[in-house]
Amino acid sequence: TEISFSLPGDGDVRFFVINTLGEMVFQSSKFYTAGEHFITFDKGNLSAGTYFYGIEFQGQRLMRKMLLQK
Repeated sequence: TEISFSLPGDGDVRFFVINTLGEMVFQSSKFYTAGEHFITFDKGNLSAGTYFYGIEFQGQRLMRKMLLQK
């Protein structure tokens, strides 16, 4: 799964995935420059179902729903 996002400036971005119970199942942090970027998320051994992902940058958070299929 590729998730695209755009940054207005350089900085650290935290990407995370939570399940419907609110449990963190994945997280990573990386420095990105300003502009368009993609995060490639490999579901690994996560079960099919509904998850939520978040992207945090400079105190702001974007949350979206994600459906994983087998």
